[in-house]
Amino acid sequence: MKPKPTAQTPQKHLFQIELIDIVSPRHELVKLAKLIDWRRLEVEFKQHYGDKGAGAKPIRLLAGLEYLKQIHKLSDENTVAMWCDHPYWRKWG
Repeated sequence: MKPKPTAQTPQKHLFQIELIDIVSPRHELVKLAKLIDWRRLEVEFKQHYGDKGAGAKPIRLLAGLEYLKQIHKLSDENTVAMWCDHPYWRKWG
């Protein structure tokens, strides 16, 4: 199934800290995330998804993790572990 589009203006939750509030805007991954045209990636990749089945993960998350996996030469398992442990990696998703 095609992924849902990424929300551009998420509503703040009363007891939930937003990731953008705890990461530095000067970090290299935060700067890079602002340079990437995520909307275009969604449009380009969306055509490769079917209309049936469970909903897919957001394309931004998948493309961002694949990029990080490749530049750091990580396995799938190590990529997920790094994403869980590091808030700057979560900024991608």
